[in-house]
Amino acid sequence: MLIGENDPRVLAMVPDPRRSVVAVEPERQEPGYWAGAASAVASDGLIHLAYRLRRPLGHGRGHAVAIARSRDGVRFETLLTIPSEEMDAESLERPALVRLPGGGWRIYLSCATHGTKHWRVEMLEAADPAGFDPRTRRVVLPGDAKTGVKDPVIMQRGGIWHL
Repeated sequence: MLIGENDPRVLAMVPDPRRSVVAVEPERQEPGYWAGAASAVASDGLIHLAYRLRRPLGHGRGHAVAIARSRDGVRFETLLTIPSEEMDAESLERPALVRLPGGGWRIYLSCATHGTKHWRVEMLEAADPAGFDPRTRRVVLPGDAKTGVKDPVIMQRGGIWHL
């Protein structure tokens, strides 16, 4: 069955700025500070959110990635913050949070190599999003002298992983 763009079921899913609320505040209400570039997963009746914490240039840029959860999609409880220092990164960009089909979680982190324009993507695994440990990180997309890799979008469809 096809439904039209004016169907109430479709309209209910279309973002509407008049219904918007801020789910995560930046650490300061000043130019260059923000929280965003999020990845969200609905699982087990909760919404899990991974997002970038950003400061202005010269003040740490993407200084951390936070993982939070919510029952209503509006009020989020921070579970864990991963600082860029623990990922040996000058800056962290958009994370990709993934629920694994057999249980457990992954987070893919875009990491800027110090003093270069090079980017790589590293991955952490945990039984629960609160358990991600940067000491267990693995490089999954290293990039090279000519290629920087960042901001992955990762999903599984029909049993096949897509990047």
